[in-house]
Amino acid sequence: MSKLWDKLSKNIVDTHCHILDYPTPFKLAEELDQKNISVHAVTTELDEFQELELLLKSFPTLYPSLGLFPLKVPQEIHRLDEYLELIPNLTYIGEIGLDFTVSEEEQTLQITIFKEILNECAKTNDKILSLHSRRAGKETLELVKNLYQGPAIMHWYSGPIEDALNAPRNIYFSVNTAMIKSRNGKELLKALKPEQILTETDGPYVKIGETPSRPEDIRVVIESLANKWDKTVEDTVALLNGNHQSMMKSISAS
Repeated sequence: MSKLWDKLSKNIVDTHCHILDYPTPFKLAEELDQKNISVHAVTTELDEFQELELLLKSFPTLYPSLGLFPLKVPQEIHRLDEYLELIPNLTYIGEIGLDFTVSEEEQTLQITIFKEILNECAKTNDKILSLHSRRAGKETLELVKNLYQGPAIMHWYSGPIEDALNAPRNIYFSVNTAMIKSRNGKELLKALKPEQILTETDGPYVKIGETPSRPEDIRVVIESLANKWDKTVEDTVALLNGNHQSMMKSISAS
């Protein structure tokens, strides 16, 4: 990283990254800790969360997030009580949500479990949610709007722009390197206010060229947003970091 990015790295936040899915997750965690980059480290199932929680216990800027990926609901539903028991003592919840690439029966099951999780989170409204919504953007937003008043992040949102525009203020949208290039992503960024935007990598699943994206690659997103918003990189980092800080303050005030 350049000297500028070395200086700014402490203000970079990756709000959606699958740290355990890199070849050497502990080495990656060490590197991120040295660079002081903050990461919401999402998971997709309970065992994965428990493994990640142990891995990251000595890294204060890497936050393990309890996830139940919607496509894993049929396999994990028997452990739902375990998920719900953990939620009150956690801040970060994700990756959760809906994925309507499956049968209607499974969609209905996803909705039932998603509601259970949202209702548990709503008891205190002091969780930060990272939400999956493939082919279910409208439905995901509607459920969160009706059931949860705390902060929620729409990860890689690709649903209707109109629904995003009507989202309540507690809902943010995280942007990765794939989104700044896609037609839908560009349209979303054009429509939303900068104050609604956060950054993510969705690494290692999003790639830059042939290389899996890493949290430090957030700088690519930031440079693109700076150009789009006609701001300096420093001002863009300050704005995005301010969005994240506002989100954090909202849960501390709950």
